[in-house]
Amino acid sequence: MSRIVPEVDGVPIHAWLATPLGADVRTAVERLAKAPDVNHLAVMPDVHRAGEVCVGVALATTSLVYPAAVGGDIGCGMAAVRFDVPAAVLADDAPLARALLRTLGRAVPALKAAARTVPERLEGPLSPAALSDERLARVATREGRWQLGSLGRGNHFLEFQADDEGSLWLMVHSGSRAMGQAITAWHLARAVAPAPESPLALDVAGAAGLVPGSMGTVSFHTVGRGHPESLRSSSHGAGRLVDEAPTAYRDIRAVMRAQRELTAVRRELRPLVSHKAT
Repeated sequence: MSRIVPEVDGVPIHAWLATPLGADVRTAVERLAKAPDVNHLAVMPDVHRAGEVCVGVALATTSLVYPAAVGGDIGCGMAAVRFDVPAAVLADDAPLARALLRTLGRAVPALKAAARTVPERLEGPLSPAALSDERLARVATREGRWQLGSLGRGNHFLEFQADDEGSLWLMVHSGSRAMGQAITAWHLARAVAPAPESPLALDVAGAAGLVPGSMGTVSFHTVGRGHPESLRSSSHGAGRLVDEAPTAYRDIRAVMRAQRELTAVRRELRPLVSHKAT
């Protein structure tokens, strides 16, 4: 249920919380509310500090953009795909699951890929020519090639999962892989206030989403409800408290209950094999 945290300088703050706001998070949210042109804040149940900003906060402005408000992992991504085989092939075969996990450890590096797998150049939608500056293109050509296909550390993972119908799924949460922080830093260094234009309409009701748990807990496929006070947003995951261990994360079911106004669950998936870089 949405509740309004006390307004800051006239800016309404709506929150969907699984746990009370910590003092450091509250301070960061209040600081963001005082930033120029911010006129609405929505705090998600996975909110947590990440440096000087809070992951799990959506904000509305009229003419300014705050890329720093999403944190340094601006290029992180998630994907899920269903296999045409039953989940029982892993759930009922422990030796096969162990062998798969060992293979994932070799085939999906945490950081840079092996030299034999690095492409000579990036093509198609990954072409450095699509970036906004030649200096970013050089980073993509250099670091981007070496980190293509790698997973990232921290809360990034690759997991085989089973749904309630016995189907086998793969879910991947990948990191920015060198480019996210480079793109963020480049644009922040050159950010200027644009001339005010007509506000854009935002309507993503019915959009499909992925909400992962921590390693060892269930994940969810969701559909957004398009709640206006949440700015049509929802949590990205469970929201960690400290470090990266499974016990450092909030209860994913409590997070989902807290945001039932924001997103509807379409599928629940339990983990079978989890590959998480350390």
